[in-house]
Amino acid sequence: TIARALHMLPLRRLKNRLLGREHSSVEKRIEKILISRAKDRPSSIKSLNSLLLKLSTLEQGFDECRRGFHNVDTSNSNTISYEELKEAARKQGFATAEEDLHLIFAHSDIDGHSELTFREFLITLMYLNLVEEKFNLPTESINQAFDIAVDAFLYFDREGTGVLNKEEVIEAAFEQKEGLPDSMKKRFEEMDADGSGIVTLGEFVYTLSEWAGVEDNEIEDEEDEEYTLDVNLHRASFNSRTAVTTRSALANDEIGRSVRSAIQKRAKTEMGSIRSADALLMKLPVLTNGFNAASSVFEEGGHGKEAGLDYTKLLAETQRLGYKCSDTLVEKVFVFSDADNRGVLSAKEFVLAQVYLILLEPSQDLVPREVSGACIAVLDAFKYFDTSGEGDLDRGELVKGFKSEDGGSPNLIVRRFEEMDLDHSGVVSLDEFFKAVYAWCGDEA
Repeated sequence: TIARALHMLPLRRLKNRLLGREHSSVEKRIEKILISRAKDRPSSIKSLNSLLLKLSTLEQGFDECRRGFHNVDTSNSNTISYEELKEAARKQGFATAEEDLHLIFAHSDIDGHSELTFREFLITLMYLNLVEEKFNLPTESINQAFDIAVDAFLYFDREGTGVLNKEEVIEAAFEQKEGLPDSMKKRFEEMDADGSGIVTLGEFVYTLSEWAGVEDNEIEDEEDEEYTLDVNLHRASFNSRTAVTTRSALANDEIGRSVRSAIQKRAKTEMGSIRSADALLMKLPVLTNGFNAASSVFEEGGHGKEAGLDYTKLLAETQRLGYKCSDTLVEKVFVFSDADNRGVLSAKEFVLAQVYLILLEPSQDLVPREVSGACIAVLDAFKYFDTSGEGDLDRGELVKGFKSEDGGSPNLIVRRFEEMDLDHSGVVSLDEFFKAVYAWCGDEA
C-alpha cells in the first residue's frame, strides 16, 4: 500500500515525497547548471588521487564558512531554522523567490530535522552560489573549495546528467584502477542519503565535507599540530608522544617483542616500496588482489569463513605454502593473530598471520606471489608512517605521513587514527594497522 511504502522511506525522502519535492524546480535548475558547466570547462579533478590531494583545501575553505553560519544562526542554537535563513536572505537583498529558498532549505536538510547543521548549511551555500546572482562567496579559499566540490562531482558524473548513479561512481574509480567494487559501493551508499539510488549535488557536498574532516561542531587546533576532537563525541585529546603507551600484548608477550624488534630492524635495513601516502593509495588494488588470493587459499583448504582455521591446520598450510620455520614460531604467530581469542583464525586473521610470518622469516618464498606482495606492501606502508622506527605509529606520525604531500585533512586523519587504535592505547600496532588497510580494500571479513 501507499501508506506502507511511505513508512519504509527514510525521513528526508518521506518528507520530500509528501511535499511533492521528489524532483523540484531548484534541483532541475542545479542539474542544468552542472550540465552546462561540464560542457564549458573540463573538471580540474582527473582522478580519485587528485581529489584526495585536495581534501585539505576543501577543509580550509569549508571551515571558513563558519562565520557566515554563526551570523545566520541568530538564536545561537548551532543550527539554522528556515526563518533565520529567510531573514538573512532578505537582509542580503537576494532575488531568490521564497518558494525556491524553501526548496533549497528542504534539499539541504539531509537529516530531515527541519534545521540546518553546519555541514547542511554548506549545501545551502552551494545552491545559492549557483542560482542566486547577488550571492558572492566571501573569500578566495571558500570559492576555491566550492569549485573543487563541483569539479569533483563532475568527475563522477560520467553521463553528464547532473546527478550521480552507482555505476558512474564505480566507473570513475575503475578508470585508473583506483577503486574496488565493494568499497566504492559503500562510498556511494554514504552519499545517497535518502536512498533514492541517485546522488544530488547537495548529498555529494554533504558527504565530501565529511571526507575532508569537517565537523558540524568546531574543532580548534592546538599547538604543534595537536588536534582536539569534538567533545560531544567524548574523544580524549592526548599528546602524540608523551601519552604513548605500548600495548600490553607487545610488552609482555615474546612474539610481540619479536614482531616489534623485526619491524625496527626492517626500518633500518630496507628501503620499502611505499614512500608517500599517494603510493599507498596506488597500492590498494595490489593489496586487494593479495588479500583475495590469501582468502582463496584459506577457502581452498576447506576451512570456510564460519569454521575458521585452528593451529594444526595453520601449521599444515604453512608447510604446504613452503614456509621453513619452526612449529613453535607458527604456534606463536597463531596465538598473536587470533585477535578474538576464538581458538581459530578467520580469513582476515589468516592473512595477518602471513604478514607476521613474512616479517619474522623474510627469506620465505611464499606461494602465491600475490599474497607475499600484499603482505610486503602492508609492511612497507607501516614502515613509511613509522618515522621514529619504534615499531608502532602515533597520531603525529600518521598526520605527518599524510600531510607531507598536502594529501590529508588533519581532523580526518585523527579520526582515521582513532579508528585504527582499537585498544585505545594511543599507538597503532602492526596488527591494528593491517586491519585498517584490510578494511580500506573493501573487505570486512
